[in-house]
Amino acid sequence: CMEELERCTRDSLGVSYVFIAAQKYGFRPFPNKIPKQYFDLLLNAVKGDGDKQLLPEWFKLDENAVAPQKESEPQESEASREWRGDAGPCYVLKSKAGINDKEWWPKFEAMQMALRAAACEVWKEETSEEALRDPDRRHFAQRFIVSVTEEEFTRGLLRLGKDSKEKKRALVIKREFEGLEEAKDGEKCAESVMKKNWIDVNDAGEVDGEAQQRLQAQIAMAPKELVVLDRKLQWGPGIDMGKLEHVRYIKDLADTLCQEVADSLLRGVQEVSVQADVVVEEASRHLKF
Repeated sequence: CMEELERCTRDSLGVSYVFIAAQKYGFRPFPNKIPKQYFDLLLNAVKGDGDKQLLPEWFKLDENAVAPQKESEPQESEASREWRGDAGPCYVLKSKAGINDKEWWPKFEAMQMALRAAACEVWKEETSEEALRDPDRRHFAQRFIVSVTEEEFTRGLLRLGKDSKEKKRALVIKREFEGLEEAKDGEKCAESVMKKNWIDVNDAGEVDGEAQQRLQAQIAMAPKELVVLDRKLQWGPGIDMGKLEHVRYIKDLADTLCQEVADSLLRGVQEVSVQADVVVEEASRHLKF
């Protein structure tokens, strides 16, 4: 995802990133590869004995160093290097093949919480709220805390150039469902409209307050001038095309995106087009006689 996002930002003449600011902060998986020096620090900081046993059970040391980048390959950005961590021996998460989801997810969540707490303990400054809100301060430790969506947001929007031309290559759409936090899934609720797919919830089905705080802090960083649509809707559940306000929202969303993307492509073409030179054109005509 990150490589594709960087490619879009690098190669696109028009809009390269659209951020939909809704009510879900997003998935926060821990890295499946952790540099050995980091893993050792983290394991030493883990509190519970059960977690101290669980992590070495699921992570295996790979002593092969990462191959140096070839000159013919696109140069890796500094953000990607910081996000990946140092090259060299690393602990790799084992495959969960052979274990069903009911057994796997409790283990995953236990490791997720243990590693997140350990990262905050080992790298207090790098995981501070100030560092997390600064797009120029990236560190491997933040991968245990921020969602994949927020990292995409940071790369696709916050790291764009400061001038207006660069900023217009990203768009922000805000959508909030009123009544979502209090909603309960019905007995025959379809998977696509389950509450957990629209807002962060914990194992008990309650809204994850910590994730929501991080989401609100993230949304507050989006430049107001990039917001092209801001809509509040009643919870459907989900998007309910039987409701007129939802139909209007989808129509406005599609129309707005189409117009903004078309306008951005036109601006991009105009920026790189060569203006006709009347003297050159006249000389060219004479040469044809």
